[in-house]
Amino acid sequence: MPSSDSGVEGDDDRRSTKSLSKSVAEGVLENGRRYQSYAPGKYPLPNDEEEQDRLDQQHHLFGLTFEKNLCTCPVNKANVHRVLDAGTGTGIWAMDFADDNPHAHVIGIDLSPIQPESVPPNWLFAFNFDLIHCRMLTFSISDWPRFFQQSFENLALGGYIEVIDIAFPIETDDESLPADSLLLDWSSKLIEASTKAGMPLDSAKLHKQRLKDAGFKEIVEKKYVWPQYIWAKEKKFQDIGVFSFSVMSKIESISMALFTQHLGWTKSQVHEYSISVKAEMRKREIHAYWPIYVVYGRKPVSPQV
Repeated sequence: MPSSDSGVEGDDDRRSTKSLSKSVAEGVLENGRRYQSYAPGKYPLPNDEEEQDRLDQQHHLFGLTFEKNLCTCPVNKANVHRVLDAGTGTGIWAMDFADDNPHAHVIGIDLSPIQPESVPPNWLFAFNFDLIHCRMLTFSISDWPRFFQQSFENLALGGYIEVIDIAFPIETDDESLPADSLLLDWSSKLIEASTKAGMPLDSAKLHKQRLKDAGFKEIVEKKYVWPQYIWAKEKKFQDIGVFSFSVMSKIESISMALFTQHLGWTKSQVHEYSISVKAEMRKREIHAYWPIYVVYGRKPVSPQV
């Protein structure tokens, strides 16, 4: 985020992966997985090849959810010249947006240098943005009010921020999810561990109010669902369920750092528990889903009095 404490130096700093130190590029190995070494402990999920594949599947899942739209806010793309993808991961969203909007300058920022070296020529840096996109950052942000305030300050007048995130716990609209469900247990334990880590996984439910507090207007909140596995009747939601299972069934990688660092679990305990939770995920009689919140707001065109 371009601000006085962001560490971003200016237009000449292209954040090339080639300029990164060897230690940052290699990461840190823990419990058989690789994590980012820059600002260690700030993000509890791995950044190795297995996780990168999960992130790319997740990008496809969002494509199914939003019917191939890269964003849902009513931004006029013809007038979007500067775009920031905060927490870009593998860079797949930023590169897709850059490909679709060759007139725009797009930058993706992330703690992990896992983006490909070959990126579109318009994947550059700019100080004022017409659109700030952030997706699945609930594992990453400990101070959402500050993040939204920084976003507000670094948006052009009339610019949009769109925040897309999952909210734990898992939900159901019937009685198919028993009280002793391992899925519910996993959800509650993730909330407990993430809260201890300072990044509670139910934070998406507060985004609408926090955008309002930061000064955004025309705020819209939408709730989408990712069926857990293929129990839904509609073809669209069956397809979403296939990829939802693929993305969310990585129980061990999602839980390992949080459980071992904040709940005192051992690697073997996380491994055995993950097997049991994943087995329950395959039960079609459980009509559970993951709630996905999309919240966007606009910076007023005229300064507020």
